[in-house]
Amino acid sequence: DVHAAGAAAASVAARGASREAAAMQAAPPVAREEGWRRVLRKYGPAAALVAFLALNFSPHMHHQELNPDKHRDKAELIEAKDRKAAARARLGALLWAVRSSTLRNMLLVSGAVTWAARRLFGFRANRTFPAFLMTIWALIYKWRVVESPKIFFRRTYWNTHVVEKAKLAQTEFWPVFWAFNRHAQTVTCFAISALEWLWARPILYEREVIPCHDEPNEQFIDWAYYKTEVNTSLPGHGEPAEPVHDFEDRSAGHWETPIIICIHGLGDHRDIPYLKRFARMAMRNGWRIAVWSWWKFDLADSRDLKLVIDHIHQKYPRAPLVGVAWSAGVYSLVQYLQKAGSDTPLVCAVCQSGCLDFVQAVTDVTTNENKTYPLFLLGQAHVCIRRHVRNDRRIVDKTAFDNLILEEMDPMKLFNKFYTMLPEPIPDESGGYGRDGFVTNEGSIAERVRNAAHYSAKVIDHMDKIKVTTLLTHSEDDPIVASEHVDWGKIENNRHIIVAHTHRGGHCAWHEGLFPFGDTWGDRVSCNFVSTVLESHSQTHFIVELVRQAMNSAQFFPPNSQQRGLAGRQQQQHQPKGISSLSPQTMARICSASDLASMAAPAPLAMEKGDTTHFLRNGRVTPPTAPMYARK
Repeated sequence: DVHAAGAAAASVAARGASREAAAMQAAPPVAREEGWRRVLRKYGPAAALVAFLALNFSPHMHHQELNPDKHRDKAELIEAKDRKAAARARLGALLWAVRSSTLRNMLLVSGAVTWAARRLFGFRANRTFPAFLMTIWALIYKWRVVESPKIFFRRTYWNTHVVEKAKLAQTEFWPVFWAFNRHAQTVTCFAISALEWLWARPILYEREVIPCHDEPNEQFIDWAYYKTEVNTSLPGHGEPAEPVHDFEDRSAGHWETPIIICIHGLGDHRDIPYLKRFARMAMRNGWRIAVWSWWKFDLADSRDLKLVIDHIHQKYPRAPLVGVAWSAGVYSLVQYLQKAGSDTPLVCAVCQSGCLDFVQAVTDVTTNENKTYPLFLLGQAHVCIRRHVRNDRRIVDKTAFDNLILEEMDPMKLFNKFYTMLPEPIPDESGGYGRDGFVTNEGSIAERVRNAAHYSAKVIDHMDKIKVTTLLTHSEDDPIVASEHVDWGKIENNRHIIVAHTHRGGHCAWHEGLFPFGDTWGDRVSCNFVSTVLESHSQTHFIVELVRQAMNSAQFFPPNSQQRGLAGRQQQQHQPKGISSLSPQTMARICSASDLASMAAPAPLAMEKGDTTHFLRNGRVTPPTAPMYARK
């Protein structure tokens, strides 16, 4: 009713403003000023602004009132009436658009400055008004639209180091100047950004198939690469680039290039624009991209993701692994991190526009002012169901799911009924990585959630269990995953989580520049974060290795120590061949000689276990062949 009343008032004001503007067109200057006052008193400032614009800039208002004596031709009379009706429609649309306070203030200020310039300096309005409007637009864009993110984290030494070195707080977000609205960023820029790949260098994939936890089902890992004439990304380059990937040749464990495991959102795929943009930027940094093309419509079960991560880690044990997820894929990644704790090969993780509460996300989408989002969510649910039914070999009757898609139009009920039709889940024997149970489809959303064990353990309630350095990027105007329902203060209490907030950005968007092409703010921040963590771990590993080798050398024991003789001989017996003694001068750039001399004897750290000398790392005895990128 409020919108209907506003539309009616806007229509009346537009018609009145157009009539007054047409009457003032032929009036003398004195009568014209009286007309301005009349419009201002009768219709308000917005209508006066519309009349001013119509009088000065609308070409359809420069004709006189229709006179049947002058327009004898009937066709000309009809054409003139059509032009007048079109002008009134444009004025009504303009009046409806000035509901935005920012746009209304811009138009009012530009109109006032134009009027002053005409009265004082005699400038022409048709040139002055656009110039002032663009100037004010540029100033508002720089002062009100461009922003630096808000960073929330526990002030530990490690977090402060990562935030400062990655420049998370200094990386400004410059949204597309004509599309910084949340719907424009999410929908319009997303559609336009897909055109970039018509001329951009294509990213190709080679698929690796591994078993799921519920055999005989299989899941897919897509390795990204560029099609080049000469393969320069691997040792022994100069060989033909096709086939680019030979997984068996690289399973020996000598390949140490960082691997980024990407997880797409609900109903998406490996060729979605936001994933390919990040993959392109990561490959420019020399990293490898492995896309987990998940097809199971069961995000509460992280057993398959655990198999993917363990599989890649077993093939390349010395390669650091990083998890990056978007939207609904964040739910699976966060649940895996919560259940794995510190027992995971992932060095760090990045979550963009993450969905941490599915029920609340569905509620936000269905109550959104833009009614296209519920239809989009329903369409993505249909894609997930068809994909699941097509790949799940345990389903016998696949035609029953076609009737479900045609009959049910509510996304939540569709999701619940789909699970009741799936085969009985395999019991979880991997330490709690499986889902809790089936769901119900009776009652309201709140009642279904209370009665559903599947939703009983939401990831948003267990963010304190994450033990890996994780970056969460989110925009406050996200139209799909609202941020006001998340207790960011509680998340901030976890010293392993860093949160980056922006006021604008949409959902998985953050498009920048003149057009929404190229790298986004989210891509730049994520890559800077991952690069900082990898570099810091690499330096830490280098120092730890030098210290370990130095402590294995007898010359670093205190000269007067009584333990020097026996402990030194034990260290020399177990010292690996080929490792020469390191003098304090060699390590002077890392720490001073006095620090090395004051070190305690390493005998308690060394433990004999076969022919391997173990050393202490992160409070655990670890062999020296452990991955070079140990987590902090």
